[in-house]
Amino acid sequence: MSQLNVDTIEPEGASTTLTLGASGDTVTIPSGATIANSGTATGFGGDNTPRFEATKTSAQNGFADSTWVKVTFDSETTDSDGAYASDKFTVPSSEGGSYYFYSTVSAGTSTGGGISNLMLSFYKNGSIHTSGGRGHMGSADSIAGYAPITISTMMTLSATDYVEVYVYCDTTDTNSTAVANFCNFGGLKLL
Repeated sequence: MSQLNVDTIEPEGASTTLTLGASGDTVTIPSGATIANSGTATGFGGDNTPRFEATKTSAQNGFADSTWVKVTFDSETTDSDGAYASDKFTVPSSEGGSYYFYSTVSAGTSTGGGISNLMLSFYKNGSIHTSGGRGHMGSADSIAGYAPITISTMMTLSATDYVEVYVYCDTTDTNSTAVANFCNFGGLKLL
């Protein structure tokens, strides 16, 4: 192994590219050293993709009381890798890693009665992964309405794993329940 001691290295002639090492080589920056960048950095880190967000533009009406129901999000606001479809996010090939997900859903009853229990869950590969809920929220003489609930989580996922949002609404009078519009579901890969 040989050592080269210089203060400045520049490309030769009119070239504007300086290459360190060749394909398959490892260029090591020792512990305690600092990389100071005054120009444009490319190829470092990542850009938090895949990332997506979908919203609900119309209500989802008439599902059974006290039942887990998949929430449909019918409008994509962003989908960097085309990984969101059929109301679920599927990890693309070679994109396994840590992900952050969030969702806000408003659910309730449009026929009167109160909401006694409201829960929201992320399902991973068809099973509950993370849940959040609100306890007793109304009484039998409450006016009809909706209540919002928000959850977020981090998951370690592999290629082809998928994530969906489910809601559970238990009303005080066993009326059918509904999910209001203007709900969202989103996520992104963490660096």
